Amino acid sequence: DKYSGVILRCDEKLASIRKAFKTLSPLEIAEATSLVETEGGEKGAGKSGADFIRTPDGEYFLKTMTKRDLRSFKNFARAYHEHMVKYHDTTLLVRVIAIVVMPDRRIWLVMNNWLPLHFRHIYDLKGSSSGRRSKDEKTVWKDQNWDEHPEHHPVLPIEDLAEFHMAINRDTNTLSRATMIDYSLVYGRETHILSRCHLESGDCVAPVCAEGLGCADAAKHFHTEGHPGHWGEVHEYFCRDRKVRPHYGHRCVATMHAASSGDPTIEVNVYCFGIIDILKYFRKYASAEYIVRGGVLGRDISAWPPLPYASRFREQLTETFREPTRQEPQRFIF
Repeated sequence: DKYSGVILRCDEKLASIRKAFKTLSPLEIAEATSLVETEGGEKGAGKSGADFIRTPDGEYFLKTMTKRDLRSFKNFARAYHEHMVKYHDTTLLVRVIAIVVMPDRRIWLVMNNWLPLHFRHIYDLKGSSSGRRSKDEKTVWKDQNWDEHPEHHPVLPIEDLAEFHMAINRDTNTLSRATMIDYSLVYGRETHILSRCHLESGDCVAPVCAEGLGCADAAKHFHTEGHPGHWGEVHEYFCRDRKVRPHYGHRCVATMHAASSGDPTIEVNVYCFGIIDILKYFRKYASAEYIVRGGVLGRDISAWPPLPYASRFREQLTETFREPTRQEPQRFIF
């Protein structure tokens, strides 16, 4: 058996999380990624130097862990499990699906992928300006880039905005009680300018593919009988019930806007987001950095204590995730 020697850590708790979010099993994900055969994954751009693997469908994300990361999760596992099961309908915390220890002793953290689609604009937001700028537009942008590009900020329907704020408050309260810091909100935005849909010629392009539909079939669902030749009731394509989410738990919102009923184009904005990197405790090094660099030297630093970190994180997102103004008539899809 090629899986002999493979160990699942903390699986009593993680199995109930998989059940709550209706995910694939660790074995199915291992098969999809050829985890046993692989010698490593894609090298990440972050400080950790971790390897990454994505499932071919983009639904799941695997990241190598250190033994210290594993100890952090074990200490956090009970509070994390209780939070995820209780708030599984609204939480923005990354869904840890499994922790897999391979025979070669590599440890893989298996999670959902918050960005299942292709995005030209991706941000990693911590609420801090200290060292938080990316110069290369091809990489993930950070907080200073975010401040410089308000046109990339999401415009959410009132009910989704309220749910977002409630989830952020609950999630960061749980993280701060566990003395976690340095977590981020990963955010992707893509804008599609869609022209008339000519059904006769099949000239349709769907910006997002619905579950159970091919792109070509899904694109035709944008077309409505009431407005032939135009992209129409997009929510009929994405999902009829606003409460329905893709089964692997994405947090995505899409909005549609046309300047006028006769406008031959429609703008569709797709946003996906969620909280990642939730396993860093406010330990001695972070505490010393905060005291010396932040207190003695008076510098702006990222590593604040848990409660101020959570407050700063929430403040930035509260200010930049907003509802539409009267000058921004939007129809919200999901």
